[in-house]
Amino acid sequence: MSRKATDWAWRFKASCSTVKLVLLALADRAGEDCECYPSVERIEADTGLNRKTVIKATRELEQAGAILDTGKRKGATQRVKVYRLNLSSETVPKTESFQKRNHSKNGTLNDTKNGTLNSTKNGTQNQSVEPVIEPLIDQPMVDPVNSAKKWFEILWKEYAALTGGAAAIGSKKKALAAWLKLTRGHDEAKLRYQLNVCLAFQEMRRANPNILGSNQHCTTYLNQEVWLSDDKWLTDFNQQFQQQLENEQLNRAADGSIN
Repeated sequence: MSRKATDWAWRFKASCSTVKLVLLALADRAGEDCECYPSVERIEADTGLNRKTVIKATRELEQAGAILDTGKRKGATQRVKVYRLNLSSETVPKTESFQKRNHSKNGTLNDTKNGTLNSTKNGTQNQSVEPVIEPLIDQPMVDPVNSAKKWFEILWKEYAALTGGAAAIGSKKKALAAWLKLTRGHDEAKLRYQLNVCLAFQEMRRANPNILGSNQHCTTYLNQEVWLSDDKWLTDFNQQFQQQLENEQLNRAADGSIN
């Protein structure tokens, strides 16, 4: 936490109390370089606001120049924006154009379908592994088949978002069969890992279609296990994923969740 960032956030003249609260939450997660990248779920937990309100407030702060997109990305798929708090900014203006465009007395932006992908119960401080994942700590025991199907539903949704929609990625039934074969015997932690490695590699391929092509049916992609074809990428991913788990455990310990 940066004291100068927090002091600035308290002085900042926001357009409404919810925007001010979100800014304070961002400042609380900022380092000495005034950069931060908490998940939407982390901000929800910190502020008590709902997801829609958090996203709108963050967008308004970015639109007004109070927070700046550094161009850097975090998370296993390298899609999470890293913001820098603009300490030279003093206010979020309430302009007529904001109100006309968004039909809001507070001048906030419309809801977005993109947002962030985390859905951890307690969130993490700044780290964010995408797509949606659940915490490994205190995770309830469930039937292995049902658990695998739960993770597949997340995979199917996010893979479709990366590849152009469910219609473009083939048969869901066949993809489920391939996923169950791929993850047979996996426990909850390994299912989480498999989900993330599959999607992280596909995100990398989407950004660079020259890498084995990027438009594939989900079934083909799972059967080929192409993420095993790049040793360096997989090593880097594993290091980042392990760091994510360690950060989650540290944050949970700080919250009093574990001894």
